[in-house]
Amino acid sequence: MINVHKVWFYSAAMAVVIAGVYFNLPDAEQQAKMQAAAAKKKAERA
Repeated sequence: MINVHKVWFYSAAMAVVIAGVYFNLPDAEQQAKMQAAAAKKKAERA
C-alpha cells in the first residue's frame, strides 16, 4: 500500500510541477505576483 501511495504522490507532484512550468512560460511576472500574494496569505494565516 505504501508503495502505491508513493507512486500517486510522485505522479501528482510531477503533474503540479509540469503544470507550474507550463503556466509559468507565458507570463512569469504574473506568476511572481501570484506567489507574492500566496506568501502574504500564508503570513496572515500564521
